[in-house]
Amino acid sequence: MKLRAVAGEQKYAVAIQNRGLWLTMWVRCSSPKGQIFIMYPRAGDAGNPHASYHEKGRFHQKSYDRAMLPQQRQSLTADFKDSEHLGIYYGHGTSTGAVCDPNMFDGVVILDPGILGPRNGSVGFDLLAPGYEATWERHCRTFLFR
Repeated sequence: MKLRAVAGEQKYAVAIQNRGLWLTMWVRCSSPKGQIFIMYPRAGDAGNPHASYHEKGRFHQKSYDRAMLPQQRQSLTADFKDSEHLGIYYGHGTSTGAVCDPNMFDGVVILDPGILGPRNGSVGFDLLAPGYEATWERHCRTFLFR
């Protein structure tokens, strides 16, 4: 995947280390537009699947230019409080051929082979307000990007 640096954006990746570094998911936070995108690369022309959270609080999944499961959440403004859960994503692997260049990201979580796969392991995302401390029980390994 060819990513480019955009002023005012932050990017965070989840990658699998397996004879190279393979991108399995990434998050793009766009400050100027007040949007957050959770990207899950797929091989070939697989419809550009992603989830997006927009400034006015609209959250949905999208693939093949069709929005699904729309929900209204908190607005991404100074009034944002506590947290919003943005999903748990399964179906990971290295078959997409998406090479991860750590230099293109503000942070990368690198996992060993076998932790995430097509049928095992998941990645969950929660958006936290500044200063908010997560209070959920941790039944599995959790990584927080702040």
